Amino acid sequence: MLDGAEAGLGPVIQKQSDVRTKNQVTVPSAIARALGLRAGDRILFVFDEREPGEAHIYRLPESFAGIAPHAYGGPQTSADYVRKEREGWEE
Repeated sequence: MLDGAEAGLGPVIQKQSDVRTKNQVTVPSAIARALGLRAGDRILFVFDEREPGEAHIYRLPESFAGIAPHAYGGPQTSADYVRKEREGWEE
């Protein structure tokens, strides 16, 4: 398996950590810094059966609010959409 530098992807950080009895893992400080993790952040572990023996870790955003500001055409269109949806709840 090529490391990131050999594959032209840039530097790769590899650190190991032990899995404790309750499946708890400490994220190594170098990895935490690279991901921008802080105490209280949430992380997502992704396992794909097509990649046995591997998992990926992602820092989750604090909030998904504002992640797609123009999904409904902009602020006013979004407000109109929400208002119409709420009116439908009362019917």
